Amino acid sequence: METQIRNSLKRLEEALKEAGTTLDHVVKATVYLADLGDRPKYLNPIWADTFKENRPARTCIQAYLGEGVAVEIEFIAVIP
Repeated sequence: METQIRNSLKRLEEALKEAGTTLDHVVKATVYLADLGDRPKYLNPIWADTFKENRPARTCIQAYLGEGVAVEIEFIAVIP
């Protein structure tokens, strides 16, 4: 789970960079978790480490994501 979250955030950070923005400009995130019980143990600490200040609004939804998939994340960001 931890690896999937970190890899997802890394890929999103790379996509933001290609679009001309950064994690600092993310205003909204939607996180789909296969198990909401993973939120306090894995997601919240990684989220706090990733977004030190000005954390984006976040919605977490439990959903079946496919075999072996524990997390999907989408961002809405501003391009300065």
